[in-house]
Amino acid sequence: MKEMDRPQSAWNPLSIKEKAPGEPVGDGTAFAGLVPDSGAPLTVEWLSIPVLLLDANGSVLHRNLAAKELARALQVKDLQALFPEDFESQLRRCLQRSQAARVNSAPGNGRRRFTWYLVPDLEEGRVQVHGIETTERHRLLERLRKAEELEMVGRLAGCVAHDLANNLTVLQGHLGMVQSGQHQGPSAEESVRQCLRATERAGELVRQLFALRGIEAPTLRPVSLAHALGGFSGRLQRLLGEDVEVTFQIDPDLPPALSDEGRVQQLLTAAALRVRSTIPAGGTLTIELSGRQPFLDGEESRRFLCLGICGHGGLEASRSTLECELVPSLVAQLQGVFEVAAAPEFGWRLFLPAVDAESEDETRASRDPGCGTETVLLVEDEGPVRSILRMALERRGYHVVEAASGVEALAVWHQHHDRIALLVTDMVMPVGLSGRELAEQFRIQNPHLRALYVSGYTAEAAGLPVSLGAGEGYLRKPVDPDELTRAVRAMIDG
Repeated sequence: MKEMDRPQSAWNPLSIKEKAPGEPVGDGTAFAGLVPDSGAPLTVEWLSIPVLLLDANGSVLHRNLAAKELARALQVKDLQALFPEDFESQLRRCLQRSQAARVNSAPGNGRRRFTWYLVPDLEEGRVQVHGIETTERHRLLERLRKAEELEMVGRLAGCVAHDLANNLTVLQGHLGMVQSGQHQGPSAEESVRQCLRATERAGELVRQLFALRGIEAPTLRPVSLAHALGGFSGRLQRLLGEDVEVTFQIDPDLPPALSDEGRVQQLLTAAALRVRSTIPAGGTLTIELSGRQPFLDGEESRRFLCLGICGHGGLEASRSTLECELVPSLVAQLQGVFEVAAAPEFGWRLFLPAVDAESEDETRASRDPGCGTETVLLVEDEGPVRSILRMALERRGYHVVEAASGVEALAVWHQHHDRIALLVTDMVMPVGLSGRELAEQFRIQNPHLRALYVSGYTAEAAGLPVSLGAGEGYLRKPVDPDELTRAVRAMIDG
């Protein structure tokens, strides 16, 4: 067959630009969409991208000039030094399934990145490996991810401020009426309930603001996704604009997810904003919560909940429209997986792990309020905060000795150290020692002293290591009284 008569679906080596002298090896674009057919020639010396021919055991049968030049430029003996650790298993899978595969690697310090395309030749039992450097593409994607994060943070922070102002209005209104004597009996009790609900919502908003910074890992706990979606629906509509209708389809008979509510709302925001860009005015964006399971390559015993974010009414878009670094990153943080939905729907399916029955039993057991009679040293420089924490502990039977600073705490410790069972301390205080320094000082005299750190900062910002030591715990403000006493009980019991 003449070259000009070769079918369009076949691989045409003449369509690849020949490498000019001195031209860099591979710019990350030469192999876009390239998959050789079974009749492709194996003589690839003149290609500008590195090509290796490997047998089923991973041994190199041939390497072209570009592969040799790249190895020499990177000062490695062979390009196999750039392959990921699981490359041999990827090679075997490629041959067993008779399917082309793509493998990424970031050798050494990870500053340079490569993508390797594996193309099987079943008749000969070998694999062609075509490589391109994707370092610059990765840098561009990272810049795109940061731009997406900035857009999401700006939009979500504005909505959080709006909702926080609403909750403060509820608090101020109800407390003002109680103080003025306008509420008596049942109406006063209802105001207190409304205030408690408003503080819970405000606390969740604060946690979301911390989550936006992306400094700390999410705290995975049982989360009702149906409840999270219900509380987020109004904010999501404001984020996306009034010219797109947002509809919800929620299966109410689902178990909770093992997740982080603030991070879930971040994930929902990022995915919805990306899908929103494909929908014209008058279109519809549907949020669906179901028990649908992902299509996974291999056996998977975990059960998932499916959060679908799909657009309707727009033009049929290409898969690249949904290319987004932020969504996959957030899904990975929540130990989930994702799929891209195809036409006629267009968007994401985000799968988050469901809570199993054993975890639900442990969660129910952890709801005990945590009573005790031990002595607790409470250190907190803010008087109103110290007062409410002390009352919460005393209400559950604990004896509390308190201090308003690190210096004062040293004096209190000197008087009561022989009966103090636990140190509960703020981490960052304006005068004297920090909470961590206090604990270190006290452990000189009592090496077995346990410490529970309470702070409005993230653990890292407060000066705590990523992994706390034995006998140490951490609580983020705002702290629910029952959450505090449960943590105190757990710390004392070890």
